[in-house]
Amino acid sequence: QRLALYDGFCLRRRRACIRLRVVDGIPYVLDMFPGYQSRHRSILHALWRVLVRFGPLPNLEVTIDVTDGELQNIDLPILVITHKKE
Repeated sequence: QRLALYDGFCLRRRRACIRLRVVDGIPYVLDMFPGYQSRHRSILHALWRVLVRFGPLPNLEVTIDVTDGELQNIDLPILVITHKKE
């Protein structure tokens, strides 16, 4: 039931979220909703640099939350890019 929350996470939130899939070393952005300032572009740029430098990644799908701290206590397999909670 936890994974049901994960499926379609970005589409339900419609803000500050990126869902990325890598298949045979090729990255595909499945969902992207801009987040805090230009954080979503920095994340995509960093992922591109990893692909270029280290070669093809294994097949994977990842969801990255780029809000400004809304999901710091979430219990899902989601990467959260934000500042430290004060």
